[in-house]
Amino acid sequence: MVETRYVRDHYDAISGDYESHDPTKGKRLRKILSQVNFNKKTVLDVAGGTGYIGQTIKQMGGTYIDIDISKGMLSLAREKLLPIRGNHLLVLSDVHRIPLRENKVDIALVSEVLEHVENPRGVLREVSRVLKPNGTIIVTNPNPFWAPIQYLAEKVKYKAPEGPHKYIYHRELMRNIEQEGFSIFTVDIDFMPFEGGIWSLLESSLKGTILDNLALKHYIVATKNQAQISS
Repeated sequence: MVETRYVRDHYDAISGDYESHDPTKGKRLRKILSQVNFNKKTVLDVAGGTGYIGQTIKQMGGTYIDIDISKGMLSLAREKLLPIRGNHLLVLSDVHRIPLRENKVDIALVSEVLEHVENPRGVLREVSRVLKPNGTIIVTNPNPFWAPIQYLAEKVKYKAPEGPHKYIYHRELMRNIEQEGFSIFTVDIDFMPFEGGIWSLLESSLKGTILDNLALKHYIVATKNQAQISS
């Protein structure tokens, strides 16, 4: 069972050392940034933590909003974002209740988040509410298949400890996204944290096949559909 207060306490406790133990951060950033154009867009980073994505979004001309429940993570985000020209907003809040008006943002990032919340569909519903008509959501989701390897990586301090979480299988997450008013238009994969050479060839050859169910994580890009907009 994932409880919000335990998630908050966990990330407050590890915030100072979080980014030094995130081996997938660089590749995840490049994958996300390749999906849409962030220039002159208002971007909501749901549980955006230390704001590492926000640095690049501001440099690309976007307005960045980081909502997170951890004061420690937002403190690091503030240090990163203040020196960079452009607009940003840091919001301390539970992501089950996003304190923004309806139809406020162009793009919502939900990266490595839904496995850490009490009600994943409730968070998706909130994201849909604050997205503008035809707004885009990008969801990244770790594959439960790799949970034992993730556990070992934490034990040897290769990656930061996950804290309270409940993994969501890819197909279930796809259904949840569609049921909360989105139309999925592309799915990308990440087989390993490594890039280039054989790894890029492997991802290209396996994407769209049955074997992509074994990917380390999936990147789901969807838009707020017309039925949801008019409801």
